Amino acid sequence: MENVVDTFSQICRYNEDLRIEEVRNVLILYEEQEFFIGDTCLKFDQLKICRQFFANASISINCLNSKYLELYKNLLKNNPHVDHLYNLTWEEIDFSEIDVVLCATYDEVAFMHFLQEKYGPLISGGLLDLAVFSITAYILRVTDDLRTAFPVNKKMVEYAASVMVNRPYEIYLSQEERTWGNQWLSGKGLDKDERLVVVVDTASKKEKLLRTDVYFDVLVYLLSLHKTKVLVFDEGSVGKAEFYQEWLTKEQFSKMIFSTGLGLRKDLCILSADRTSLILGPCTGLLHCASGMYNYFSRTSAVAEKIPLMITYTGVYQGDNETADQWWGKSPLIQCLVLKDRNGHKDAVLLGDLSEEERKYTGDLLPCREYSSEMLIDFIRSRFAPQP
Repeated sequence: MENVVDTFSQICRYNEDLRIEEVRNVLILYEEQEFFIGDTCLKFDQLKICRQFFANASISINCLNSKYLELYKNLLKNNPHVDHLYNLTWEEIDFSEIDVVLCATYDEVAFMHFLQEKYGPLISGGLLDLAVFSITAYILRVTDDLRTAFPVNKKMVEYAASVMVNRPYEIYLSQEERTWGNQWLSGKGLDKDERLVVVVDTASKKEKLLRTDVYFDVLVYLLSLHKTKVLVFDEGSVGKAEFYQEWLTKEQFSKMIFSTGLGLRKDLCILSADRTSLILGPCTGLLHCASGMYNYFSRTSAVAEKIPLMITYTGVYQGDNETADQWWGKSPLIQCLVLKDRNGHKDAVLLGDLSEEERKYTGDLLPCREYSSEMLIDFIRSRFAPQP
């Protein structure tokens, strides 16, 4: 077997000689090891640059992690920038049918060795015209064991930087899906003259959540609003209805709707329904999905008057240099609350009202458990008009 350096050198030559307009088949190897809805929304949106850059090509994505395949399908459904979604091993992929591989894997070195072992003689003979570029650093979560090997396509990176600046991310729902959401809510007793408030009560980390007493104070306020019902997602079918019933009066509980075990895509249909008027929750995946959906709706259809008020409350982020601006700075439809300590006074302020310097500074941030019910209710009341 020839040395893997020969394979690398040949791929580099193909990379340099590549004529973008002649590329017909692009395969994205997406091999993220973990799944977080919000992260994946943003990552998948970045991939639309491939469609624009390789304008004459079919774009396919191979998601190696079978554990999350259904969730990937949920987020990529109707996506006009991806033609095919696969769940194949490297061995099952016929790389001779592909012009360009965009590699987002934690071990590019292993992929290099795979190509050498399976196609080495062909590569050295020039029969496998395969260009391979790394997008790992732009797409995957950085870990200590990440090993890159392939060059970055600098022209594509520069192109992405020029066209993606401040461009809101999107998720693509059809009108049929929105209609399904409307019908499901009607079946759950939401009358035509009632509006729906969606409250997200879970997050990937408990630090993102409000104190339980504050959460229920806010919920009770929302349930007190005229001709308004509140929906909670019970995606894991853990019996949330029974839990809420213990905290609420009979009258309050009668205004609750629970989406139990429907799956992510149908939950998105409910979020997109015409009578969804307010979406409230922590910095978590479903808020990112709502933002992406309504970014798409506001750009493509005449539903501006039906875009709900969307509020997310944030606290202290755990990641290095992680900020609310990083997650919500490109979400123009989201009202993002940031909780700050200003000379000993707790102040819930809008991210959009902060200067660039204040957005980056994290030294005065307070955790979500420090929100009071009064500051959240006052904020909602100031922006969510009473139902006549």
